Amino acid sequence: MEFAIVEETHNRVSWRMRSPVVRIEIGLLVGFVIAAVLVILLPAFRPFGWFVVGAFVLGILGTGLYLALTTPLWDRGFMERLPDGGLVRREQRWVFGGERVTLDLPLDVVTAFEVETALFEGTGGALQTFARLLLLLQDEAVGGAARPVPLTDWLEVEVIDALGRSLAWAARRPLRLEDDGGAVV
Repeated sequence: MEFAIVEETHNRVSWRMRSPVVRIEIGLLVGFVIAAVLVILLPAFRPFGWFVVGAFVLGILGTGLYLALTTPLWDRGFMERLPDGGLVRREQRWVFGGERVTLDLPLDVVTAFEVETALFEGTGGALQTFARLLLLLQDEAVGGAARPVPLTDWLEVEVIDALGRSLAWAARRPLRLEDDGGAVV
């Protein structure tokens, strides 16, 4: 996932994340073409050979469709603090379905930002720490307690920490870091 803070001023921060889904889909298409060429050029496959090529083609099509349905092309957002309030917005672009607004909140309901970390198992059983940024919203329905809403997906801790600090500074809201026992920055 390619991440960048696009704009950072005293009252506005915008960011974007691009997924490698297009390059993966192109690679799957190349694999599909190679499998199709094998089928066309080698018509004397034994029944087991046709089964292998057919399973390979169906696997490519299934994987491509799964990625297109579950992975956005890009994810971008911004936070802008204005004299009369402000806005926090997050948008995603999908292969099927186009562009969607996934979060659109007035800045007045945001009480703080929080960095949440978690361990994920990587290849070979190695554990990796990733983080995501949460908005803590004032929820009057539960007696004024803060309700967390995810602002980003899981990314590297350093990236989320930098975005959280930028947003907290521009929004004039506290940033809570989970690693420091909930310390407020």
